[in-house]
Amino acid sequence: MGGEGMEFPKFSIVIPTYNREKCVRRAIDSVLRQDFESFELIVVDDGSTDRSREVLQEYVKKDHRVRFFSHEKNRGVCPARNTGIDRARGEWVILLDSDDELFPNALSLISFCLDRLVSPDIARANFVYLWDDGTFSPYPLPVAGVWDYVAFLRFWNESLVRSDMLTCTRRQTFERIKFPEGFALESIYHLDFARHYKRQFFPIALAIEHTDAPNRITRLDFNRLVAYAPYRIDELRQVLERHGEALKTFAPKVYENVLRGMVSLLLLVGNRAEALHYLRLYRQFHRHPDFRFFLSFVIKTVFGSRFVYKFRYSLKKLKSRIR
Repeated sequence: MGGEGMEFPKFSIVIPTYNREKCVRRAIDSVLRQDFESFELIVVDDGSTDRSREVLQEYVKKDHRVRFFSHEKNRGVCPARNTGIDRARGEWVILLDSDDELFPNALSLISFCLDRLVSPDIARANFVYLWDDGTFSPYPLPVAGVWDYVAFLRFWNESLVRSDMLTCTRRQTFERIKFPEGFALESIYHLDFARHYKRQFFPIALAIEHTDAPNRITRLDFNRLVAYAPYRIDELRQVLERHGEALKTFAPKVYENVLRGMVSLLLLVGNRAEALHYLRLYRQFHRHPDFRFFLSFVIKTVFGSRFVYKFRYSLKKLKSRIR
């Protein structure tokens, strides 16, 4: 629904949004003020219950480059991205979160870099995010270069704290590899992509990653954390099945984190037997396991994982009130 743009632009910028009527304006405005003309902007509302749809319809009426689609109910950021990508007409797809913004000359610089890809078989260009606290992502900042599957795994292993990058991807690749459905995160997508396609990294900051949206994935309340847990568990199972051996070899820190994540999430949903299985795998792989992690396992087993998580959330709320 909405938007009659050019037939085949160079870029399709896809913005998924959910209950972000205020900050989504910032993201949209940052795209519309670009000095590069060959683009379309696709915004997908993922079942918002605030005024997001009204805000988006205003933009559709004002600017023919804006196309708007919506989900009847909240399905998650990955399905929203898939909806936008399926309707994209550009040669390249740029994914932008609804609380972030592009620098004014971002598309021109991306186009400049794409014209200088070292090989025609490169399917993605990655760029740097400037966080609103003045730091960069990814961190530590890699050098420029082409990454195959192994290079990507090694990058991920060294960038556990901050690995977010602005991505510009050939649209045709999504016919082979899509984002997962449901409320999973996107780890399995990026790993599958890296196995099949090369990318080129440019150490140039072209967008700002803001942290002011109250419903960021890192700020999930307890009930949503529990609701999302089964999707995350399924995703991590797929990561281990498809990429486990490669992670062991080239990204051991990531492999450990996946195992730890499986233990915590399985305890959260009450599956102690399977959690113990992954705890054993963690112990076998890690010669010097983290004592605190084992202590956490014992505490969650004795008192119940949900009790422990609720206690942590109560402490966080108390700290925020004191501040």
